[in-house]
Amino acid sequence: MNSIQSMRRKQLVYTNFLLVLSVFIYFITINILKLQMGLFFLSLGIIIFVQSIYGLLKKNSTKSLIPIYEQVAEYEKEKMGNEWYRQRRMGFLANLVLSGIMFFQAYVNRASTDNMSFLDLRFMLIMMAILLITVNIGLFFHIKKVDRSVSIVDFKGYTCKSFSIAIVVGLVMGVLFTSFTLFFLFISATLSRSQSF
Repeated sequence: MNSIQSMRRKQLVYTNFLLVLSVFIYFITINILKLQMGLFFLSLGIIIFVQSIYGLLKKNSTKSLIPIYEQVAEYEKEKMGNEWYRQRRMGFLANLVLSGIMFFQAYVNRASTDNMSFLDLRFMLIMMAILLITVNIGLFFHIKKVDRSVSIVDFKGYTCKSFSIAIVVGLVMGVLFTSFTLFFLFISATLSRSQSF
């Protein structure tokens, strides 16, 4: 039991650290390169698409560059049975759909001259906080479900249920992200106009 708790703590630490690091590097890159809206969504789409294809090519392998994730995958694969395979496939397919949405946004914003360099520290911290809260809540419920289950039967229908919730949360996140982005674009444009007078 202690080894499982230790594994889960490491999983949470690594997940949060990598999430913060990835967001920080991405937003710094955006500000340095001054990516326009179209290129911003295109780059996101490419990253998600590559991750999806890599996951599909791995199929059911638990191998990972980060040992703790490999350990978690092996543990959950053994405990969840067939539902583990379904969850992985659904995850990769969901990422493919998400990459398609990003490519569509890139196409819609292809003529936009607005760039993402307006993103400041406040914006990054707000978005990071929302992302961290959402990811950690989802991870908490997943860990609770897996660790407290005593039989493979307990996971019947788990993938469909969890992905239905994920879709709703994803839509809410999308609305929040779009709202914050438009708000900061509006503020940035207003400040630029006021400084020009």
